[in-house]
Amino acid sequence: MQKINKPTFTYAEPRNPAFEDCDFYHSMNIPGHGEVTGQWDLRSNVGAYLGNTNFQGKRVLEIGPASGYLTTYMEGQGADVVALDLPADYGWDIVPRPQSKVEWMAERKNHMERLHNSFWYMHNASQSKSKVVYGKVIELPDEIGMFDVSIMTGILLHSRDPIGIICRCGELTKNRIVITESIWGGQAQLDEQQPTMTLIPSPQNASLDLWFLLSPKLIIQLLQTIGFKNISIYTHNQLYIQGGGNLVPHYTIVGERA
Repeated sequence: MQKINKPTFTYAEPRNPAFEDCDFYHSMNIPGHGEVTGQWDLRSNVGAYLGNTNFQGKRVLEIGPASGYLTTYMEGQGADVVALDLPADYGWDIVPRPQSKVEWMAERKNHMERLHNSFWYMHNASQSKSKVVYGKVIELPDEIGMFDVSIMTGILLHSRDPIGIICRCGELTKNRIVITESIWGGQAQLDEQQPTMTLIPSPQNASLDLWFLLSPKLIIQLLQTIGFKNISIYTHNQLYIQGGGNLVPHYTIVGERA
C-alpha cells in the first residue's frame, strides 16, 4: 500500500511593513512609534474582554487578531499565542449582493493587506514571538496541535458559519474557550432565552459584512454540548472610537471543561 504523506504544517513568514502601509483596528501604544488610533480602544477594560483569563504559561489560539493589540497583551501576560486571520485574497464572508460584491471585495482585499501589515508592524515593534496562520478556522489541521485556551472576540457576527468556528476551536482546545460579542441587539439579545441566530442582512438594509446576532443562550448551549460544561458570562462596555467614542455593551462567555 502506498504511504500518503500529509502536508507539513507551516506558519506565515514574518513581514516588515512600513507604518504608512498599515490600517490599525485597535488603539494602542506602539514601542518606538507611540500612540495610534483605531476603531476600538479596549485598553481600559481588556481583562473583562478576555474573560478575566490567566494566560501565564498557556498556549493560546486567537481567532481574528486584527492589529495585534490583544495578541501582544496576552503575550505580555505569559501566553504563547498562535493567531489566525483570513488571507487578504479571501477578504471576508461577504453578503453576496450582486450589485456591490466586486467593488467591495477589491476594497476589502486592500484593507486586509493593510490590516495584516499593522499586525506585523506591532509584532516587530514589540519583539513579539507570536506565530500567525492565514486561513479559515474550520480548515485548521490537527498538526497545529492543542491549545489551553481559544479566544474568539468580535468575529462570529462577521461569519456565515459561526457554529463551525466554535466547534473547530473546541476540537483544538483542552481547557478554556472565550467568546466575546458586541450587544448590537440591545437588552433583548442579552435576555433571549432561546438559542437563536438572528440574520442581519435583508432587502431593507445594506449589510455586507455582518451576518448574525447570536444570543448568549446559543453559545452557552453549544459550548456545553461540545464538552465545556462550566460556563461564566460577563457583561462590560468597550470604547468604540469609530462610532463617535461611544461605549458599546458586550458579553463575554467563558466555557471550561469539567
